Amino acid sequence: MILIRNLVWFLSGLCFAGQALGASVHLMVEDYPPYINQQAEKQGIITGVVVDAFARVNVASKVDFKSWSEVERAVDDDKALSFMWNKNKRLMKKWLFSKVIYQQKKQLLATQTFNRKIDHLHNLRGIHIGLVKGLTYGDDIEGYRRKLKLSEHVSDYSNLKQLLAKQQQLMIVDPALAVYLSSQFFKPEQKQQLKFVASPFFDEVSYYLVCAKQYGNCLNYIKKFNKGLAMLNKDGTLSKVFQQAQSLSD
Repeated sequence: MILIRNLVWFLSGLCFAGQALGASVHLMVEDYPPYINQQAEKQGIITGVVVDAFARVNVASKVDFKSWSEVERAVDDDKALSFMWNKNKRLMKKWLFSKVIYQQKKQLLATQTFNRKIDHLHNLRGIHIGLVKGLTYGDDIEGYRRKLKLSEHVSDYSNLKQLLAKQQQLMIVDPALAVYLSSQFFKPEQKQQLKFVASPFFDEVSYYLVCAKQYGNCLNYIKKFNKGLAMLNKDGTLSKVFQQAQSLSD
């Protein structure tokens, strides 16, 4: 009887120790500033959210950085998790997706001297607008391209330089990226010249945490992450993080 009681205490102790230590996940991503950034605090905006969400449910995170193609193979084969992925039919056949972490919606960026209201696509006609070559900007913009005065640049950084130099009147950009670029590569007085212009016609792009269906713990970790993410949403952490990331005010 004493032996059985001691065995129960021993097993209970092991169970308690396992709970105290908690689980851990291996996250793999590629640099994608400002959302994923090895050099930044918390390694980027989304990285910080993901690590915090797991921490809320007692799951530790290790983040490694590889190319996106290497990351995809690691998710498929090596029990790694990743984030900052969009849903598509190919990936949904082999991966499970979390609840939405972040919904990106591009905006119009202008200088403070721009004073036109933009509430319909036809309001953009005749305005010099900067884009990044090779990117798409949603069905509305793509369907209206031929009627717009567009300039294509190699990067959002080049685009922003042209905007500040008054070589164009607007640019279309991810607001968090605009804040990051203006903060990191331009003078404070240049950043103060910028403002976002409200517009109704940009599509939202959703980003998720993922893991492979063939990984036995995948669904368990997705559920844990969703629970932690819900906690961050409930206490206002998520809205605070993303509002700050998209604000041109210091």
